[in-house]
Amino acid sequence: MKLGKRQAMSCAIVSCATVATIDKSSKTLTDVKIGLGSVAPKPIRAFKTEKFLKGKIPAKPVYEKSGQIAMDECQPIGDIRGSASYRREMVGVFVKRSLREACRQVLNP
Repeated sequence: MKLGKRQAMSCAIVSCATVATIDKSSKTLTDVKIGLGSVAPKPIRAFKTEKFLKGKIPAKPVYEKSGQIAMDECQPIGDIRGSASYRREMVGVFVKRSLREACRQVLNP
């Protein structure tokens, strides 16, 4: 997912990619990888968020908490494209959305 002024040929204000592996019998997350861009000096992984998610059943409260944890992990700067606080808030939104979509794709292909 990318937040930017345009979808092509522009620097991202925030970007997020999520990959989820779910045990279909128990419906729990067995592995999650979350990458964040434009919210630190270089692209980062949200390791604390990933650790929190292991063993959890995908649901709205889990997505909400994941977004909060990821907001604490990023280190955005403010620039002409967006303030640091705006980028941090968007990390929370994007992590929730991308996690929900990744889980949906696994559970309902």
